[in-house]
Amino acid sequence: MKSWTTILVFAALCCGGAYAAQAAEAPCQIKRLASFDLQFDSAGRPVVPVKLAGTTVNMLIDTDGAFSAVTQSTAERLGLKHVVMPTRAVRGMGRNILPYTAEGKGFTLGAIPIPNYAFEVLYDTNMNGLDGLLGTDLLGLLDLDLDFPNKKLNLMEPVTCAAGPVYWAGDVAKLPFDFPDNSEKDETSVLTNEAINTVTVLERRSLPFPSKAIITQGQLNGVNVKVLINTATSVSIMSLVQARSLFNWQSNPPELTRANADKPGQIPLYNYPFKTLTLGDITINNPRILVRDAGTTPSKTVDMILGAETLRRLHTYISYKDKVLYMTPVAPPPQPNPASPAKPN
Repeated sequence: MKSWTTILVFAALCCGGAYAAQAAEAPCQIKRLASFDLQFDSAGRPVVPVKLAGTTVNMLIDTDGAFSAVTQSTAERLGLKHVVMPTRAVRGMGRNILPYTAEGKGFTLGAIPIPNYAFEVLYDTNMNGLDGLLGTDLLGLLDLDLDFPNKKLNLMEPVTCAAGPVYWAGDVAKLPFDFPDNSEKDETSVLTNEAINTVTVLERRSLPFPSKAIITQGQLNGVNVKVLINTATSVSIMSLVQARSLFNWQSNPPELTRANADKPGQIPLYNYPFKTLTLGDITINNPRILVRDAGTTPSKTVDMILGAETLRRLHTYISYKDKVLYMTPVAPPPQPNPASPAKPN
């Protein structure tokens, strides 16, 4: 079973309770607790190096993952001790984990030691050679600063103030978000991996603990949508049945073209020329959102998943404590002017 004592100790080490006494109108005192150089796997998903058992391992940042985990091969390679989980806990986590945890000896996040932590253990399938993932059981205790322009992941002490914890220049969109209510029904999430051309649906059964998956509001082609923020999904995606419900498609529109026609044995994926995705004051033109032909009933919880490809166009600060996203568009690189003469070397 997950060591909740460890998680509470981690929270105390990081935050010290100081932010709780800070008045909302007081000036923000931004405190960075750890910083990592962001890397990206071949599918474009954010990855950070952490220390485990005296070894540097590469961990996927998963804002939709309930628990942090290592792969089976990583646990075996590092000789991590196994602890068997009860069957009920395994069923609660879904079908992509093994029925034991791995003792995270020597686990540190930057300079922050995490003693006695127990990782879930994943099958290696679809992890694209990564050693594991960091989920919201740890990340959700802090503020998470995804500084894609500077290729940095910053773990920040949670803070509450009127202006928000914004320290960078540029216009900022402030988006409230909610956590899903998963106490009464099962959910599924989609994990895509373009590097090996797979789209995997992960089952998440009714969990005996609150989820910290992030669901915010937006507009797609002018239609209100509920958007799940998922850094572990390489591209943004929605189901075909959801698109039909949202846009009143009676049949497939001619603009819907097969994206994986060369793989007839796989679940069909389609491209569609969406015009705009609006998140607060931010408008993303021509967003790439794959449409997946799976499922028979529209979801009442999530309309679409916003994946890493789109998120990398934003500087995103996640305040889990206040349930607010702060987003700034990343300026695109300057395009050469074909009319301008080339400069000499």
